Amino acid sequence: MAIKRKNKTLKKRIAVIGLGEFGKALVAYLNENGHEVTAIDKDIKIIEEIKDFCALAVCVDTSNRTSLEELDLEDMDEIVVALAENFESLITTAYNLKAMNLKSLHIRYHSELNRKILQMIGIENLFNPEERAAASMAEQLSYQGVKKATLLSEEYSLFEVEISPLLYGTKLKELNLRENFQLNLVAIRRAELNGNESEGGVFLPDSKTVFREKEILILFGNSESIKRFISAYPIG
Repeated sequence: MAIKRKNKTLKKRIAVIGLGEFGKALVAYLNENGHEVTAIDKDIKIIEEIKDFCALAVCVDTSNRTSLEELDLEDMDEIVVALAENFESLITTAYNLKAMNLKSLHIRYHSELNRKILQMIGIENLFNPEERAAASMAEQLSYQGVKKATLLSEEYSLFEVEISPLLYGTKLKELNLRENFQLNLVAIRRAELNGNESEGGVFLPDSKTVFREKEILILFGNSESIKRFISAYPIG
């Protein structure tokens, strides 16, 4: 059942199947970022709730192959399956999508058994939001001065790190981050300086950038690299 379309310039066509808390949040954020989102769930009440946050909302039981084929999902750039913990529905939906030779499938798993079975039927892009969130929080809590950690892969993360007083007045090129720590400085978040809003915000540094107090360094690297950096340049 089609419910709503929006006329706007869009980046990608993305289908989200399964509208629990994670699925609904994903739909809203993707829509906010300008993508054409098709939200799919078998619960009509949830469809009514989400209809204003997507281009198209459809009430369908995706474990039914015929119903899936009627959705024209082959036109999608990405398909995300975020079904709740209904094992049979998850596996059946994943199997149907794979059998339809659809591209760019991203499927959520809830347990190690889920993951293994999904891999057995040929699903490659698997994710677990709870595991990722837990890993990111563990990184954040493990190191003094890390304000936020965003896990990008099993090995690499983005770390938002409070600047050490030892770095005030130092130029980026003098720090030699890549050679000394195997880290890349992606961006710097600065607070307003003396109430001047133009001095605040996020900006891209260059080799001549001079570090100053109250900055947050956004660094790309692995846990060992960030540990060595924080040990060399502690907060206090």
